Amino acid sequence: DAKLEVPSWVRPPKRRDGNAWVLHLPDDGVLLSPMVEVFRDGTNDGYAFRDAVTVLAAVVSVAMPNCNEKMSDSPVDAHPEPEGYKKQLIQ
Repeated sequence: DAKLEVPSWVRPPKRRDGNAWVLHLPDDGVLLSPMVEVFRDGTNDGYAFRDAVTVLAAVVSVAMPNCNEKMSDSPVDAHPEPEGYKKQLIQ
């Protein structure tokens, strides 16, 4: 268990329902998903099903700090100080 903690500067400090935010990836972590099957097209095509599945060798997901206060399903977790934010991006 990684015991991930949400940074103290997160805004808002809790979700709309009052529960704590859940951190899924650490600032310096990634998620490796091998053998990913793509079976739908993108948003521009209405997520239509493809005629054939495309298999990708892997997808690497990287969590980036959120700076957008208009997002309702995730907090602003970018460090409030420019140097702190830069450090988040470099690691």
